[in-house]
Amino acid sequence: MKKPFLRKLVAAYIMIALLYTFIAGGVHLYNGYRTMEIQLQDQRAAFVKQTQTRLDMKLSVAFNYVNQLRGKQDVLDYARAPTSNNYALTQVFKELSGNMNAFTNLEYQIDLVALHDSTVITPFSTMSRPHYYEYMGLGPEVVNRLEEYESNGQWSKLHLVTSASAAKLGDRIIFARKETLNGGAEAMFFISFHKETFLPSLKGSGGEDFGILFSDEIWVDGANAEDRPAAAAILSAAGGDSAGDSAGDTGYSVFKLDGKVVHVANAAVLNNLKYVYFTPETSFGASLWTLLRDSSLVYTVMALMGIALAFFLANRMYRPVRNIIGIFKDYNDLKETDEFSFIQETASTIREINLGLRETISNNRLSLKSKFLRDLLLGMLNNEQAMQGVDRYGLEWVRRETTVILFDFPDEQGWEDEYSSEAILHIRSQTMGIIREHIMEFGRCESVELDYSRYAILIPEVRVHRIKQMTVGAVASVEASFGIHITAAVGPPALQFLQLKEACQLAGRLLEQRLTLHKQSVLTYEDLAPLQNLNYYYPLDMERELIIRVLQGKGDQAEELLDHILDENMGKGKLGEGTLQFFLYACITTINRILQHMSKTEADIFPEGRSVYDTLWSSRSEEQIRERLHLLLRRLIQVTEEKNQELDHSIVHQMIDYMHTHYHQDIALADLAKHFNLSSNYISYLIKEHIGDNFKDYLNEYRVKQAKRIINDNPSVKVNDLAGMVGCNNANTFIRIFKKYEGLSPGQYMKQQTNGHA
Repeated sequence: MKKPFLRKLVAAYIMIALLYTFIAGGVHLYNGYRTMEIQLQDQRAAFVKQTQTRLDMKLSVAFNYVNQLRGKQDVLDYARAPTSNNYALTQVFKELSGNMNAFTNLEYQIDLVALHDSTVITPFSTMSRPHYYEYMGLGPEVVNRLEEYESNGQWSKLHLVTSASAAKLGDRIIFARKETLNGGAEAMFFISFHKETFLPSLKGSGGEDFGILFSDEIWVDGANAEDRPAAAAILSAAGGDSAGDSAGDTGYSVFKLDGKVVHVANAAVLNNLKYVYFTPETSFGASLWTLLRDSSLVYTVMALMGIALAFFLANRMYRPVRNIIGIFKDYNDLKETDEFSFIQETASTIREINLGLRETISNNRLSLKSKFLRDLLLGMLNNEQAMQGVDRYGLEWVRRETTVILFDFPDEQGWEDEYSSEAILHIRSQTMGIIREHIMEFGRCESVELDYSRYAILIPEVRVHRIKQMTVGAVASVEASFGIHITAAVGPPALQFLQLKEACQLAGRLLEQRLTLHKQSVLTYEDLAPLQNLNYYYPLDMERELIIRVLQGKGDQAEELLDHILDENMGKGKLGEGTLQFFLYACITTINRILQHMSKTEADIFPEGRSVYDTLWSSRSEEQIRERLHLLLRRLIQVTEEKNQELDHSIVHQMIDYMHTHYHQDIALADLAKHFNLSSNYISYLIKEHIGDNFKDYLNEYRVKQAKRIINDNPSVKVNDLAGMVGCNNANTFIRIFKKYEGLSPGQYMKQQTNGHA
C-alpha cells in the first residue's frame, strides 16, 4: 500500500521545524543585538556619570579652597601691597605649602600671583612669571593669550590656559581665575591638575576618547583625538553653546555625530565646562555576524532536533491511521491505493452491515413545576408566561426579594472509574437532599436541575453573609459525606421574579471565576470584586481612595470622586442591566467596608430602617441611583466628621498632657508622632486647629511659664541649669525664647524678682 499521507506529514513537520528555527533564531539575534547595544550604552553612560562625579569632586575641592584663600588676610595683604611685600608673600607661601599633602592626595595644585607682582607663589617655591610659565610648559602663544586675559577686563572670570588651536593638552590642565578681592586688589589664581590623573585613561579601548570642552575647545586623552567632531558641532547637537549653561546643570545627553557616539555631561562646578566621551558607533552587521557565529552551533542543533522531532511526531500522528488500517484489513483486501481511500471503502462496508442497529437514548423528564423553574431561570419565558406559572404552582413568595444559589458538581467523567451511572445519580440525589436540609433554615426553598452538572436553589433571603454561612455548611456536609467538592455561587438578590434570569446569569459568571478565587467552595460578589475583571469601571485603588476620603471627612473630595466613578459607568447606556447589577453590588460592598472601618451598622447610620440594599436596588433610573448614592455618602461623611471631631478633641488633650509632663525633656514633634502612632503632619494640624499655636510655639511658651515658676521659687538659680530644667539643651536658645515671650532675658527677670522681694 502506498503511504502518501505519511510522507506529507514528515515534510510538513520538517518545514514547521525549520521555519520555527529560522524565526526563533532571527528573534534571538535581534534581541541579542538590542541587548548588547543597551548594555553597552548603559555601561558607557555609567562610566560618564562616574567620571563626572569624580571630576566634579576634584574641581569642587580645588575651587572651594580658592574661595577660602580669597578671604584670608595674608592673601589680601599680599594683593593690596603696592610693591612686593615679602612678609605677606611668605605668609601666603606658608599657607599653600601647609596644604601640600592635600594637593598631593587630591592631585591638584593652587598657585597665585598679584596682578601688579612678577612673583608667582606655588606650594613648593616662589618664582618669576617667565620661570613659572616655562615650568608649567606654557608656550609663547599660550603666555600671550594668558597676558591678554589678565589685562582684559571684559573676559570671563575663569579661563582655561591653552592655545586656541591646540589639539592636544600638555602634562597639566590649568584654570586661570582672575579675582577682585576686598579693597579692589586683584590676584590671579592658577588651579592645575595632572592630565594623566585628571582625565580617565582610555588607551587601547577601541577608538574611545574622553575630553573636556571649555567654551569652544576640546582636549582629548587618547589615540583618536584627531578623529573627534568639532567643538561647535558638539555644542549645537547638545542643545546650545556652553556659554549659556549654568554651573550646577549636570544634564546628560547622548547623540551621534560624524560617525561617533558622543556622550556630553555638564560640569556641576564650573560654567562653560562639559565632559565629552567619544565612542565609535556600533555596527549592526558586525554585531549580527558575531552573534550568528557564536550561536551557529545552537541553531544547527535546533534544526537537527526539529527534523528528528518531525519524524517522531509524524509517526505518532500516523499511528491512528496505521491502527485503523490494521483493524480494517479483516474487512477488506489491501489494495494498491492510499490510506484514506482504503479507510473510506472499508467504513462504507461496515455502515451497510450495521444499518439494522439502533441506539436507545433515555431522557429523564422533569416535573412541570421543575420545568417551569428551569425555564424561568434560563430566561425562556416571557413576562406573561412567568406570571401565570408563579400563580399556577403556588410560588407567590418569589415575587418578593429572592436569591439564587447555583451548585456545580464535578465532571461525571472523573467519577466513571469509581462509580456506576446509577450510583452517580443516587449520589446527586442524596447530595441535593443534604443541601436542602441546610437551606431550609431560611424557610421556603425551591431546587431545580439546570443541566448535567448545575443545580439551582431559590430562597427568600437577601443577607449575603448569612446565605454564605449556611451554604458553606451545606457544602462542607456534602464533602464530609461523599468526598465530593461542590462549588456554589450566590447570585445578587432579585427584587422581583422577573429579575431571576439576570441573578442566575450573574451567579453563573461567578462560577466561571472559581479558578481565580483560590478554589473557594462558596463564591459571592464580594469575592469577585477585587479581581476587577468585570465590564464596569471601578478600580481597587479608586475604591480605596473613596473609602479614605470618607473616613477622613473630606466630603467635597469624596463626592467629586464618586461623580467621576458614576460618569465613567453611567449615561448613554454604558452599562447593561446585568453589569449595572454588578456595579451596584460593588458600591454596596464599598459602603459596607466603610461601615466596618467605622465600627458601625446600617441601623446606626441609617436609623430610618431602610437598608442600603433596598435604597439602591429600588432605584428606577440612573439619575435615582446617582442621587441616592450621594445621599448615602453624605450621611457617612457626616457621621465620620462627628466621630473625628470627638476623637481629635480627645487626642489633643492627651497631647497637651504629654507636653506638660515631658516639657523638661528634649521632645520634638516626631516624639509625639511616635507616642500617639500618628503622622507628624496630622499632629501639627490638630494642635494648630484646636490650640491656635503650632507645636513649637506652644511648647516654648509653656517652658517659659515653668521657668518663671522655678525662678519665683529659687531666684538664685543659674541660667544654664534653668535651661536644662525646662528641656533646652542650649542656654543661648533658652535666653532667646525667654526674651521672645517675656520681653527681657532670664537674668533681668531674676533681678526684678530679687528687687521685688527685697
